[in-house]
Amino acid sequence: MSKTLFSFLAQPPTMRNGIPLQPAGKIIPPIGMTLSPTDKTALTDGVAALGAKTDALKKHPLWPDVEIYRKAVAWSLEANTIYNARELQTAKELLTEGTARADALARGQAPWTKQTGLVVRAYTSKLDGSVQPYGLVIPDSAFDGQKHRLDLFMHGRGENLTELSFLEQRRKSPGEFTPPGALVLHPYGRFCNANHLAGEVDVFEAIAHVQSQYKIDEDRIILRGFSMGGGATWHLSVHHPDYWCAAAPGAGFADTIRFSNLKESEIPGWQRKLLRLYDPVDWAVNLAQCPLVVYSGEIDGQKLAADDMEAALKAEGLPMTHIIGPKTGHSYHKDSKPLINAELDKYAARGRDKNPQKVRLTTWSLRYAKSNWLQITGLAKHWERARAEAEQSADGKSVTIKTSGVTALQLARSFKSVNLDGQQLAGAVFYKDKDGKTWRAGEPRGKELRKKPGLQGPIDDAFMNRFVFVRPTGIPKTPEQGAWAKKAMEQAIDDWKTFFRGEVVVVDDDKLTAEQIRNANLVLWGDPASNSVIGRISAKVPLGWTPETAPVGIYPNPLNPSRYVVYNSGFTWHDYMSGSNAHHTPKLPDWATVRVADGSVVAQGFFDESWKK
Repeated sequence: MSKTLFSFLAQPPTMRNGIPLQPAGKIIPPIGMTLSPTDKTALTDGVAALGAKTDALKKHPLWPDVEIYRKAVAWSLEANTIYNARELQTAKELLTEGTARADALARGQAPWTKQTGLVVRAYTSKLDGSVQPYGLVIPDSAFDGQKHRLDLFMHGRGENLTELSFLEQRRKSPGEFTPPGALVLHPYGRFCNANHLAGEVDVFEAIAHVQSQYKIDEDRIILRGFSMGGGATWHLSVHHPDYWCAAAPGAGFADTIRFSNLKESEIPGWQRKLLRLYDPVDWAVNLAQCPLVVYSGEIDGQKLAADDMEAALKAEGLPMTHIIGPKTGHSYHKDSKPLINAELDKYAARGRDKNPQKVRLTTWSLRYAKSNWLQITGLAKHWERARAEAEQSADGKSVTIKTSGVTALQLARSFKSVNLDGQQLAGAVFYKDKDGKTWRAGEPRGKELRKKPGLQGPIDDAFMNRFVFVRPTGIPKTPEQGAWAKKAMEQAIDDWKTFFRGEVVVVDDDKLTAEQIRNANLVLWGDPASNSVIGRISAKVPLGWTPETAPVGIYPNPLNPSRYVVYNSGFTWHDYMSGSNAHHTPKLPDWATVRVADGSVVAQGFFDESWKK
């Protein structure tokens, strides 16, 4: 894995657009200790031997449960991220345990699937086909035939948290909370990113895999986390408020500018808009659907998150249970933990309300625009607040909805009577006419492109679903264009492996398949001359080249408008990777123009709701 921190700039600045860049020379995960030749050879041989066994098991559905042991040791060897004698011993133990699992699976046995206590499991991600781990705490009652409560605990920042380190923790520690009778899930989150982007996808893929292996009560799933994990809990609860029975964030961050002590006046308007995507204070009203039990240490600087959220909730008329550990810094107070558990137990006993009479929903992006039976499917303008408040009648036959900044919405079922902003309609799907005032039932007419959930940008959104890098095989417009695109692609591949712990699927432009066009977002590198796929679609994508500049951007794929194409970009915060997790947010909007000589951005912007500049 590359140690290059700044993709293009020879003399990196310390700030960009009012936000601190990662410290020069710092990489995460950092470089580990030097292994003795004997240890290195033993581990290398052990990885090869286990790899031969896992290769023979690839078609088995439980293959990831074995492969994760090989990956954990192999990747730490490759990147030199074994940090001490304890982790060296862990590497040896993982090879032994992985071999035992492989041998058992070859015999048609999988005893760990019925094991209680601490269990390491893994799944194959839809994003990139990588194997991702998670840890479980399994109660003795897990196999009694009943559905069980599931508690998630989102981990804190760990710059050394490789797969090897994570497996070491999950094999030996149950974590902060182990509610009686509940399964506890510890997601890896693809390393150290506050569960943004692929880290968010990991949470729901891990839950889905647990649900496929154990009996889980989907109405008693509780979200917890502390520190960076507290920030993740805030983010996941405001963006998916209808998924959780309750949420219990501890510490973390909720307002990037306040948490990082930034000067808002130095942050460009387009960047400030992007900060809203992951700033929970801007989405607080959504927690009307998600009960909260918040914890802070009394003298913890990260109590700021809870204070900010409490103020935001109060402005919406919503209460917040806030348990404070007396004279406590950045940790749980021993007397606070039973209080937190008691509150969460109440919500678990009641279960999730899947059909609340009233739903309150706000959004700034169609990426996060659903709660319970209400979904916003069109906005007047992205990155400006939109709201919808809907209330069913007592008999459930009618519904009243008030909106602002909304141009389309959908209900989970049809109603015979829908009062929508004072207009009387019927149905489940609605859109605003071109006059911007009149609501109509049904889908909008016409084939005009429009932003919609899962197809709204910005660039980073392409990496929330399966994606494929498409490599150019032709001759570029200029040697400079070709050199820049090659360097940018190699950096993006390396960044994904380093920071999101997966290997990008790369295909040559002349080998791209119909299946990939149908099911994956296409990340296209090069220009219309060098990349034949760009050549096929460039007339339909409003992004262009000059001899000195190249575009990066996202757009609905003209070959399949239900998926994206991306030009010349991986995730956009590579220059912030080893910095604060609060800054692991999109750093470019829908499109930008880059000077190929030095990689500097000379223009950027958002497409409108019809995907026009």
